[in-house]
Amino acid sequence: MNSPKPILMLGGTGYIGSTVLTHLLKTTDTILRSSPITLLLRGPPSRHDPFLAEGFHVLPFNSLSDTATLEPAARDHHIVVNAGIGYHLESSLALLRGLTARKAEGHTAIYIHTDGTSNLGDRPVSGAYVEPEGVREFSDAHDDIYSYMKAREQHESYIQRATSVAVIEKGLELGVPTYTLMPPTIYGEGTGGRFGGNLHSTMIPLLIQDAVKHGVASVIGDGTGVRDYVHVEDLAALYELVLGTHLRGGRMPNGEEMPYGKRGIYFSSSGTYTWMEASQAIADAGFEMGVLHTRDVKKLGLSEAAERWNGGDEMLAELGLASNSVTKSDLAELLGWKPRRSGEDIKNHFSKEFEVILEEMKGKGDAEESLVIAGKAAARTE
Repeated sequence: MNSPKPILMLGGTGYIGSTVLTHLLKTTDTILRSSPITLLLRGPPSRHDPFLAEGFHVLPFNSLSDTATLEPAARDHHIVVNAGIGYHLESSLALLRGLTARKAEGHTAIYIHTDGTSNLGDRPVSGAYVEPEGVREFSDAHDDIYSYMKAREQHESYIQRATSVAVIEKGLELGVPTYTLMPPTIYGEGTGGRFGGNLHSTMIPLLIQDAVKHGVASVIGDGTGVRDYVHVEDLAALYELVLGTHLRGGRMPNGEEMPYGKRGIYFSSSGTYTWMEASQAIADAGFEMGVLHTRDVKKLGLSEAAERWNGGDEMLAELGLASNSVTKSDLAELLGWKPRRSGEDIKNHFSKEFEVILEEMKGKGDAEESLVIAGKAAARTE
């Protein structure tokens, strides 16, 4: 019988997680709406108040390495949603072990993992990895994404991709179904402000901050790499859909079982852009605001860009900020996912985001260190 189930969420104060929470507060899915949600939160007790006021439960923990808290917390819940850092393997494995213990007690249990399509990115600037037939388009319904990532790991390891593979394999080993949500570049203002959540993504703000610092927008190489994008609220709707589908018996509208494990990787693309198009939009917005002195985009070598944005990590810079990574959300659409935002929304977003980032930077002084930190996060989580 379909009924509400306890849900545990990690990352509830982040850009994705806090937006998912506000989305769930408005859900019309009665079973999902009745399912109690507990947030794993760090920080002082005062940080808990906004969540408690909305009817969520709170479980304090110290860090992602606090497995002594994470594992038993997962054991007490039917569903774990990890909307936090997708490349922290230790915490993911602890949560999976906890869900295994719950299954041993006769309950069902599932794990929802947050990832990013840089896992699929090529390396066109350095030539370290290129697809034999040029830019490849991946389908979450028709391509074996797990096997592709496994093969790529044998060629060259990338921490986020390695974690994704390990989570899927450990879930299969332990008998815990895993559902991997693998979004592309995420844009749009987050809706989790009431929870003190991060309202901005990392990738676009990173490029804007760099443009302000140097007076010109930049791109790695010729900027011809193609990437997908999704609005953060459209992404939140996919989380809601995966949760609701599971709670209603795990069947998709066509009657088939919702794929999990090796086949349970869900894309969320609503359109594509090139890196040059993104940098040009930043240049245009900054020039029109009188912040940048030119509409031109400066082309950077990979080494220089990596030093500026990723602490010198060229692989991270290339995968996250120069690669081709094109996906089709066929499986997500079979679930009933339909993104509401269009290409016009992301075009308008650059000007809005520029204004916000500029205001934030005014109070921070030299942003060199924050640029490097943001660059590492941007490359790994999108």
